[in-house]
Amino acid sequence: MRTNPLKKWLVIGIIEVLISLFLIAMAPHFLNSNLPIIGFLMWLCVFILLSSSGVYSLLKIWRASQARKIFISYFPEYKVLKIWNFIELSPTSIQEKIEIFQTLKNDPDCSQLNFSPLDLLQGAKKR
Repeated sequence: MRTNPLKKWLVIGIIEVLISLFLIAMAPHFLNSNLPIIGFLMWLCVFILLSSSGVYSLLKIWRASQARKIFISYFPEYKVLKIWNFIELSPTSIQEKIEIFQTLKNDPDCSQLNFSPLDLLQGAKKR
């Protein structure tokens, strides 16, 4: 059973926020003690944790946007699909699946299977 990637991101985000809040709450205790370096390291960990998650999310959204543009350029009738439908897909995987789809579409033996572009999208996600 596959989980929705947005739900997974939400759960991970909540966990990261809770860890960050814990580290932020504990850092002053160490800053005011004999070991201020531990407090600074906690602040550094919070910064690295939140900034790396933000960069990762932006890169995933950017790649999903590119994959959607490629898919829409071949199948303009599916413009209603949102970027979230492509969040798990890379532009190269979409390009490969489109090439396979066009090959199967032109093959007389496989044309009886009636593949749709949405089947192509779902197959790319399962892979």
